[in-house]
Amino acid sequence: MNRKIIRLYKNDFNKIDDFLSNNFSSPTHWQDWNNIVSKYYNTEFFYFALINDNKITGICPVHKTKNKYNYRLISGPKGFNIPFGGWIFSENVNFDFTNLKLNYNESLEIFSLPLIKEFNATYNECKLLKLYQTAIINLEKTEEEILNSFSTGKKYKIRKAEKNEVEILEIDEIGIDNYYKFYVETNKQYGLENLPKSFFLELINNVKNIKIDFLVAKKDSEILGQLILVSDKNYSIIWLGSRLEKGPNFGYFDLLHWEMIKKAKSYGCKYYDACYLEKDRLPNIYKFKIGYTDNIYPVVNIIKKSAFYRVINRVQKIID
Repeated sequence: MNRKIIRLYKNDFNKIDDFLSNNFSSPTHWQDWNNIVSKYYNTEFFYFALINDNKITGICPVHKTKNKYNYRLISGPKGFNIPFGGWIFSENVNFDFTNLKLNYNESLEIFSLPLIKEFNATYNECKLLKLYQTAIINLEKTEEEILNSFSTGKKYKIRKAEKNEVEILEIDEIGIDNYYKFYVETNKQYGLENLPKSFFLELINNVKNIKIDFLVAKKDSEILGQLILVSDKNYSIIWLGSRLEKGPNFGYFDLLHWEMIKKAKSYGCKYYDACYLEKDRLPNIYKFKIGYTDNIYPVVNIIKKSAFYRVINRVQKIID
């Protein structure tokens, strides 16, 4: 069997689109998404591709950045606002990642997709930086079955928000300026950095293989919370959610999630990913999300470094 990993650049991205079109996929792996991320974080973007008998059987999006004499290859770390990276395979491959050859001055960090069977990804012989989790809802059930699977508290809060006439509006109904103002204000209360407004405009206007939905919860004239849903044909992920720290307690954020779940189902997606659980560091968010589902899957954060990379890194630290 002739198996190897190669790097594919812009001129060959049509091959990546073909692979993703014909296999179970994630929105974070399409070039649409990654080209915009690359532009705003000033990275060199390419794919690792596993070639098996002259056919692509696996892909991994990669963003390359320079650190003096070394290069970091990054697939999915949260610092780039990329929800997930890592590998997607077309079949269950027991592939040893020691066979992935890096250049002498490179390291590769992967923040993987959830380890569900459809992505066919396993990670052997890699250094585990941290093991995360995420909560996933199976959208193959009916809306009624999905709603009935929620905790009693979730269902009560959704009804309470509806009774209080909370509106769930899309970005074209509130305007990008109002959305962005709320985004900046809530980031400030959490001490988070802001992406530029132009980043969101590009996501709205310059993608074709993925869908980006901006929804806000509004009561009277006040925005209370917002969520972004990133979807492709198979998979939906919530992203960059925020809400007023001292907002009213009548279930508006639960209603916002429920509307997102229904939207993801309407696209034909199989899964809705609540995106990251950190039980010890963020117990309140963990408790909030598992009220929707008890389907918890691991997400691995791993790193691979060339031997020479480690030497150069030590030398740089001494010089600095």
